[in-house]
Amino acid sequence: MNRIKNAILEAKEERRLDFDAVVLVETDLVQIDTRISRNPLKSRNGGEYSFWESIWPTPGGETLMQTFSSCDFWGPEEEPEIIPLTFGEAKIETIRLADKHGVPVRLID
Repeated sequence: MNRIKNAILEAKEERRLDFDAVVLVETDLVQIDTRISRNPLKSRNGGEYSFWESIWPTPGGETLMQTFSSCDFWGPEEEPEIIPLTFGEAKIETIRLADKHGVPVRLID
Protein backbone atom coordinates (compact mmCIF):
# COMPACT_ATOMS: atom_id res chain seq x y z
CA MET A 1 0.00 0.00 0.00
CA ASN A 2 2.96 2.35 0.59
CA ARG A 3 3.92 2.02 -3.06
CA ILE A 4 0.46 3.18 -4.14
CA LYS A 5 0.63 6.12 -1.73
CA ASN A 6 4.12 7.05 -2.93
CA ALA A 7 2.94 7.02 -6.56
CA ILE A 8 -0.02 9.25 -5.68
CA LEU A 9 2.29 11.67 -3.86
CA GLU A 10 4.54 11.81 -6.94
CA ALA A 11 1.47 12.57 -9.08
CA LYS A 12 0.46 15.28 -6.62
CA GLU A 13 3.91 16.86 -6.95
CA GLU A 14 3.68 16.78 -10.75
CA ARG A 15 0.35 18.61 -10.51
CA ARG A 16 1.90 21.18 -8.17
CA LEU A 17 4.48 21.79 -10.93
CA ASP A 18 1.58 22.33 -13.41
CA PHE A 19 1.86 18.99 -15.21
CA ASP A 20 -1.31 17.01 -15.88
CA ALA A 21 -0.66 13.86 -13.83
CA VAL A 22 -3.81 11.76 -13.39
CA VAL A 23 -4.97 8.33 -12.32
CA LEU A 24 -6.58 6.24 -15.06
CA VAL A 25 -8.89 3.44 -13.90
CA GLU A 26 -10.01 0.69 -16.27
CA THR A 27 -11.67 -2.66 -15.63
CA ASP A 28 -8.37 -4.56 -15.29
CA LEU A 29 -5.79 -1.78 -15.03
CA VAL A 30 -4.97 1.23 -12.88
CA GLN A 31 -2.34 3.69 -14.08
CA ILE A 32 -0.83 6.44 -11.91
CA ASP A 33 1.21 9.11 -13.70
CA THR A 34 4.35 9.72 -11.65
CA ARG A 35 6.35 11.95 -14.02
CA ILE A 36 5.18 13.82 -17.10
CA SER A 37 7.69 14.56 -19.87
CA ARG A 38 8.77 18.18 -19.83
CA ASN A 39 9.27 18.02 -23.60
CA PRO A 40 6.80 15.72 -25.40
CA LEU A 41 8.97 15.77 -28.54
CA LYS A 42 11.65 13.94 -26.54
CA SER A 43 9.34 11.61 -24.59
CA ARG A 44 10.05 8.43 -26.60
CA ASN A 45 13.80 8.45 -27.24
CA GLY A 46 15.08 11.94 -26.49
CA GLY A 47 15.86 11.74 -22.80
CA GLU A 48 12.74 13.43 -21.43
CA TYR A 49 10.45 10.55 -20.50
CA SER A 50 7.12 10.07 -18.79
CA PHE A 51 6.82 7.42 -16.07
CA TRP A 52 3.80 5.74 -14.53
CA GLU A 53 2.91 2.94 -12.16
CA SER A 54 0.54 0.26 -13.41
CA ILE A 55 -1.52 -2.04 -11.19
CA TRP A 56 -3.26 -5.11 -12.60
CA PRO A 57 -4.66 -8.49 -11.52
CA THR A 58 -3.20 -11.83 -12.51
CA PRO A 59 -5.34 -14.81 -13.55
CA GLY A 60 -4.29 -16.43 -10.25
CA GLY A 61 -5.77 -13.62 -8.17
CA GLU A 62 -2.61 -11.73 -7.24
CA THR A 63 -2.31 -7.98 -7.76
CA LEU A 64 0.86 -6.67 -9.40
CA MET A 65 2.40 -3.20 -9.58
CA GLN A 66 5.24 -2.09 -11.84
CA THR A 67 6.89 1.08 -13.17
CA PHE A 68 6.74 1.81 -16.91
CA SER A 69 8.19 4.54 -19.13
CA SER A 70 7.52 6.19 -22.48
CA CYS A 71 11.12 5.48 -23.54
CA ASP A 72 11.30 3.24 -26.62
CA PHE A 73 14.40 1.37 -25.44
CA TRP A 74 13.87 1.25 -21.67
CA GLY A 75 12.15 -1.71 -20.13
CA PRO A 76 11.09 -2.18 -16.53
CA GLU A 77 14.16 -2.65 -14.37
CA GLU A 78 12.44 -4.92 -11.88
CA GLU A 79 9.91 -7.70 -11.87
CA PRO A 80 6.38 -6.61 -10.98
CA GLU A 81 5.81 -6.38 -7.25
CA ILE A 82 2.99 -8.39 -5.70
CA ILE A 83 0.98 -6.03 -3.56
CA PRO A 84 -0.98 -7.42 -0.58
CA LEU A 85 -4.41 -6.31 -1.76
CA THR A 86 -7.00 -7.74 -4.09
CA PHE A 87 -7.24 -5.80 -7.34
CA GLY A 88 -10.60 -4.38 -6.21
CA GLU A 89 -9.06 -3.20 -2.93
CA ALA A 90 -6.10 -1.67 -4.81
CA LYS A 91 -8.50 0.23 -7.09
CA ILE A 92 -10.49 1.58 -4.15
CA GLU A 93 -7.35 2.56 -2.23
CA THR A 94 -5.85 4.29 -5.28
CA ILE A 95 -9.04 6.28 -5.90
CA ARG A 96 -9.30 7.17 -2.19
CA LEU A 97 -5.70 8.40 -2.03
CA ALA A 98 -5.99 10.28 -5.32
CA ASP A 99 -9.09 12.06 -4.04
CA LYS A 100 -7.42 12.84 -0.71
CA HIS A 101 -4.37 14.37 -2.46
CA GLY A 102 -6.17 16.20 -5.25
CA VAL A 103 -5.11 13.98 -8.15
CA PRO A 104 -7.90 13.62 -10.74
CA VAL A 105 -9.22 10.14 -11.48
CA ARG A 106 -10.42 9.28 -14.98
CA LEU A 107 -12.62 6.21 -15.33
CA ILE A 108 -12.16 4.44 -18.67
CA ASP A 109 -14.82 1.96 -19.85
